[in-house]
Amino acid sequence: MNEHETKTIKTFFQKNRQERYFSSSPDSKQRKKWLDKLNHAPGLNEEYIQKTNGKTDTYLELKAKGAPEECFVISCSEELNLKTLPLSEALPQTEQLGWGTIISCIPGKLAYYHGEQGEGKAILEADQ
Repeated sequence: MNEHETKTIKTFFQKNRQERYFSSSPDSKQRKKWLDKLNHAPGLNEEYIQKTNGKTDTYLELKAKGAPEECFVISCSEELNLKTLPLSEALPQTEQLGWGTIISCIPGKLAYYHGEQGEGKAILEADQ
C-alpha cells in the first residue's frame, strides 16, 4: 500500500471500515465488497465531509485547497482503482464511469468522494 491509500483510509473512513480494508488482500472478495460500498454507503467519517452541489467546480475547489495535479484513486471501477492520475483526468473519468470513488489529493488531508452516478459528492478535508 502506498501513503495515499493508507492515510486516506485511516483518516476519512470509520474505524470498522478501516479494519476491513486493511485486513483484506487487494484481490480478495472482501476487498471487492469494501470497494462496492463506495457506491452508496462508504462509511466516511462525517467530521471531514463537505458536501458539494452540482454548481461547484470540483477541480478548482480542490486546487484552491492545495491539491497537486497528481492524485491517487481508490475506486469500485477497476479502470481507476489504485491508479495515480492527473487530477484533471481523474475527475472527469470518475464522472464518466459513474462508480463509487475516492480521489486522494493530499494523503490524509484532502480527498474527493464521488458516489455511484454522482450520488453523494463531497470534498473530504482534515486539519492534520
